[in-house]
Amino acid sequence: NASDIADNASDITTNTGDIATNTTNIGTNATDIADHIAADGDTDATNEIQNIEEVLTDGNDANGLVLTGLGAPTAASDAVTKAYVDALDTDDADSDPENELSDIALSGTTLELTNAVTGATGVDLDGTFATDAELAALDTDDADSDPTNEYNTGISLNGTSIEVTDAGGTLSQNLDGIFATDAELAALDTDDADSDPENELSDIALSGTTLELTNAVTGATGVDLDGTFATDAELAALDTDDADSDPENELSDIALSGTTLELTNAVTGATGVDLDGTFATD
Repeated sequence: NASDIADNASDITTNTGDIATNTTNIGTNATDIADHIAADGDTDATNEIQNIEEVLTDGNDANGLVLTGLGAPTAASDAVTKAYVDALDTDDADSDPENELSDIALSGTTLELTNAVTGATGVDLDGTFATDAELAALDTDDADSDPTNEYNTGISLNGTSIEVTDAGGTLSQNLDGIFATDAELAALDTDDADSDPENELSDIALSGTTLELTNAVTGATGVDLDGTFATDAELAALDTDDADSDPENELSDIALSGTTLELTNAVTGATGVDLDGTFATD
C-alpha cells in the first residue's frame, strides 16, 4: 500500500502540471478565437476570403459553374468573354488587323497594297520601269534616248588600226596582231607559205647507222639504228646454217660415256650428268 500511495502521489503531481498547461492553452485559444471573430465576423474556417490564384491552386475544375464579369482582354494570355469572341471579324477568323488580305494598285509610279499594314509605303517602280512619258520621249527611229550610241558616221584604217566614228567619238582597234600587213606578206618565203625556218619539209637519209633528216632543224642529231637493226656486216657474220651468230644455242644429241650422260654438241665447259648414283650398271 505504501508503494501504491507513492505512485498515486506522483500521478497527482503529473496531472496537476498537465492541468496547469491545459489551462494556459485554453486561455490562448480563447484569445485566438476572440481575435478571429473580431477580424472575420464568425468562427467558420471554410468561408474565408481568397484571391483567384488561391482558388485555382485549390482546384481549377468549376464543376459546370459559369465564370462571369470578365473585362476586355489586353494581353495575349488574357481570358475573353463570349461577347468578345462573337464580335470577332467572322470573315477573317481572327482579330489581328495586321494580316488582312489585300490587292495591289498603282499610284503614280508607286505600287501599293489596297489593304496595307499601317505605315506601309509601297514600292516606287520609277527606277525599274519606264513610264508612258519616258517611252513617248524616246526617239522612235532609234528605240532609245541616248545620243551617244547612234549609227556610225565613219570608218577608216589608220596604219594597222581600224577606227570607227559615231556621235560618241572615235574608237580604235589595232589589228596588227590579228592580220598580216603587206610588208609581212612580202617577207614570206613564197615556196614555203610562211616565214618560219623551223617547220620546213624534209626527206630522210641514212648516214652510217644514223637516220637523219635532209632538212633538219638546227641541232638535230638523227637516230642511231645500230642498236635496233643489224648492219650488212653483222648479217654476213651470221652462221647461215644456224640463222644466228650465237654459238651457245646450237642443236645437239645425247650420248653415254661410261656412266656419264653428255650432249654431243655441248656448250663449252659442260660436264654432263653422272648417272652412276641414280641407275645400276650392267
